[in-house]
Amino acid sequence: MKIVLSKIAIVSLSVFLFISCGKHPAGNRKFDEILNNVETFVDNYPDSAKTILMPYINVMTNVNGCPSIGKVTDEQRARYCLILNTALYKTYTLESDLPSKIAADYYLESNGNYYYKALTYLNRGFVNYSHKKFDRALSDYYSALKIARTLKHISPNKLNFLYFSIYANIGIVYNNQNFSGYALDMSKLAYKYAVLMSDTYRAAIQLSCISLDFYELKQYDSAIYYSNEALKLQNILTENVSYYDVGCCSILLTKCLSFMATDVIDSAYSNAIMAYNMFSDYLSYKQDLSYGYIILKLGEISLKKHNVDSAKYYFMSLFSSDFAGLKWQSYQNMYEIAKTIDYDSVLALHYYEEAMSNKEKYDEECSYAESQQIKFSNEFQNEMLQAKTKNAVRIMLIVIISSVIIISILIVVMILNRHIQHSLLENEKLKKEVEIYEQRINSLVKELENITEQYENITSNETNGNDDSGNETEVRKALMQTNMVFRKAVSLDDEKQEKIKHVLTEDDWHDFVTYTNLIYNNFVDNISMSNPSLTEWDIRVCCLLKNKFSRKAISSLLGMELKSLYKREYRIKKNKLSNEDSYNNTKLEDILNKF
Repeated sequence: MKIVLSKIAIVSLSVFLFISCGKHPAGNRKFDEILNNVETFVDNYPDSAKTILMPYINVMTNVNGCPSIGKVTDEQRARYCLILNTALYKTYTLESDLPSKIAADYYLESNGNYYYKALTYLNRGFVNYSHKKFDRALSDYYSALKIARTLKHISPNKLNFLYFSIYANIGIVYNNQNFSGYALDMSKLAYKYAVLMSDTYRAAIQLSCISLDFYELKQYDSAIYYSNEALKLQNILTENVSYYDVGCCSILLTKCLSFMATDVIDSAYSNAIMAYNMFSDYLSYKQDLSYGYIILKLGEISLKKHNVDSAKYYFMSLFSSDFAGLKWQSYQNMYEIAKTIDYDSVLALHYYEEAMSNKEKYDEECSYAESQQIKFSNEFQNEMLQAKTKNAVRIMLIVIISSVIIISILIVVMILNRHIQHSLLENEKLKKEVEIYEQRINSLVKELENITEQYENITSNETNGNDDSGNETEVRKALMQTNMVFRKAVSLDDEKQEKIKHVLTEDDWHDFVTYTNLIYNNFVDNISMSNPSLTEWDIRVCCLLKNKFSRKAISSLLGMELKSLYKREYRIKKNKLSNEDSYNNTKLEDILNKF
């Protein structure tokens, strides 16, 4: 089981410790004092920050603020939402995206404080990460990074803290997507900025992240080394804060896993039991996945050390866990103990049934999570495609408007020039200059005639080119008719013609799809772009239908029953080409004709 929540629990996610506490124009002074005060400790004491901020929750939806402080400005509301979003995220209670939306509506739409824009993107990344929308979260984090690189007039310590927060959270996302190499690079950058800030705790946390990344890359010696370095820094921390100890537990867990991977059982056990004892002191963390994972590892280590009673104790303590994956592995281990050590077949059967039941739940959870990530990723890609299209249209409009302006200027210049020429003609004293202008006009006329002649030649060439295009289309059609897929399909449709017995190759299908795409005006490109989920077999079916081959011939070519072919056509029509009710009774060929 991959450990990810342990990393989340220890990485600093706050971005407000060094926000400026200056005056804000036309605001509520009392509310300013509250916000400025909370900003100074929300990073290290998110629970306390949340407690102070929650009484003013009406500020988000009520323009009159709340009774205890009165009316607030839009800027104060946005600042409040940013701080609250951070406190909720750090205390694992972020359920709504309303705070980040309010902040984004104010800061991302204004041309003002770019530092707050970076913070807003960062907070929106928190929300998207909480909802497992990893592509969106990465996009927001990199937007924040892009803005951070342009900031000049802020203190170095504040800028370093912003860089630290961005890189640390990018590393978390990469780790969750199993990009351990990229995650390692981000963790090293975050560690660099923690050192620049002289922040011992965050430096220790990033060393722990680096250790975990090396563990995921199966470089166990490096993982153990960085775990030891992280623990050295943890040992010099003097402040007694609960999540400092939780961070230390996560370091110990990574160290335990590395020792287990290298089969150093005693060292693995000592680190695991230390983490277990520290976690046990904090009731609020006892339902955490990392705590349960430590218990599972203690059971496995105890089993390797032949301490069966301890192993049973640890495994059975996970029977009431909220995590199906932990319960499955615990019951599975108890099944092995009952079967191979206790020789209790009845109890072994009970544990086996419980293990399979929880494994099924765990598989369902994993499948659902994977489907949601695919869904979110596809939605994000579609939005990015739409954004690119809008940008292309915007650029085209700018070009068109610029062209219109230039043409208008030329027309005005021409009109003015004409008036000047008329004025010169009326002035008898400037007859010589008029003659010169007449000569220029004649030369311009000749030049225009030359340009006109060139234009006619170009037009003639384009016409010839179009004829060539028609010939080229005929050549493509002829080439298609030589393709084995086409020939075999024709032979299958023609009862009188001798059947061509030939095994179709991938090259045959590739040529057939390519020719269909060329002949029917990029038909394949159009349906693929509109419907990215089409499979290679879906495209082959569409191409055969586009060439008007019978269902009998298509089913024979694809090696499937007619009934299976109709089912595939229905899925293509309903789930991939159109989900509108009006297309339910429409043939697939009619829908394909629209592309």
